[in-house]
Formats: sequence, structure tokens, C-alpha cells
Amino acid sequence: MRQAHPHLVWENCEDGGCMMTYRMARLAHTSITVDNIAAYATRQGIYGASYPFSPRYSVRYMEDDPTPYTLRSSIFGGPLILMQRIGDWNEQQMADTKAAIAQYKHLRTLIRDAKIIHLLPPRHNVEHFGRGWDAIQAVSVDQTRSVVMVYRALGGPAERTIRPRGLRAGAAYRVRYADAGLDIIESAATLQEIGLTVTLDELSSEVIELALQET
Repeated sequence: MRQAHPHLVWENCEDGGCMMTYRMARLAHTSITVDNIAAYATRQGIYGASYPFSPRYSVRYMEDDPTPYTLRSSIFGGPLILMQRIGDWNEQQMADTKAAIAQYKHLRTLIRDAKIIHLLPPRHNVEHFGRGWDAIQAVSVDQTRSVVMVYRALGGPAERTIRPRGLRAGAAYRVRYADAGLDIIESAATLQEIGLTVTLDELSSEVIELALQET
């Protein structure tokens, strides 16, 4: 089949993606990591599955209405599948989705081939479900690029310090916040030891890109 149809993408869909195995990774290009579920649970699935598997095996079925927060909860990983009646969206929802898709396309090759670093886990305790902050990072193999996805669900402080990891020793990076507009240059040591300050409202997110600065 692959020889006859080289552009055909095989998706593992055993029981809603529950049967994720290394044999699956040999047979399929990608896999459902989470089925048609809400934003927070989607991030939990991505966070856990990206320990043993490449992010390319993290298909997300997005069920929530589109907002910057819900969309960004679904753009880290492999194929992105929207599960809504797109024709019913208003202008703002359509604009938010177009912006998120552009961001997804910009980052997907980096994320697909990157080393994934788990910074802040989405909590699994029922008492705290959907509360507080979580963050995940992707670093290119050559350590020239990185992206940190930061989320705040419900509760928790309005500000957190995020410490990226996996950066090139002795190097400097240009750091750009997608929403806050911050654009600075910091050493890898400062980024990893002191960290970056992120301020978020509830149910919001930030995307921070890091690019190696040549000396």
C-alpha cells in the first residue's frame, strides 16, 4: 500500500488510541493519543504519550469550541483534527482557528523531530483536575530552536517561572513571547537556571520560541 500510495497517511485508531505499542509505531505513521475529549485531558494525553513515543504519534481530536486556549491545547504533536461544525463558527472563532493553524504549521516540523522536555505536568489528581499550570517543551536535535508551550487552566498563581532545558551550553538564545510581545536575548545558563517569567489569566496560554544566536 505504501509503495502504491506513498502520500497515504496510516493512523492507528485501535480502541480510540488505547493500544499504543512499539509495533504500532512500526506499522502506522501516527496514532490517536486522545479521542474526542476536552482541552485539559488532551494536554494530559500529549504529556504522557510523548515520554515513550515521538510527538508525531500524538493525533488530537479537538472537541471544544475554538479559543486561543483550546486551540493551543491541541497544536503540540502530530495531525490536528477539528470535531466541530465549522460552518457554525462566528468570525472571531474562525480568525482564532486560522491563527492557530498557522502557528501549528510553523511549529509542527520542529515539534515532530524534537527532543521533548516535560516541564510542568497537567495534574491528574481528581481534586485538582483542570487546575493550575502546565508546560511542555520541544528542542531541535541540533539545539538551535526550541518552543515552550505554557498553559494556565483554573486556579493557581497569576505568574509562574518556567525554566527551559536542553539548550546548548555556553550559547545565547533569542526569546520571543507570542502574546506578551517580549523579545529578548538571554544566555542558555540564565534561561535554565533563572528561567522565564510568564503571566497568564485563567484558561489562557503562551507560546515562547527560542532561537540560537550566532556569535
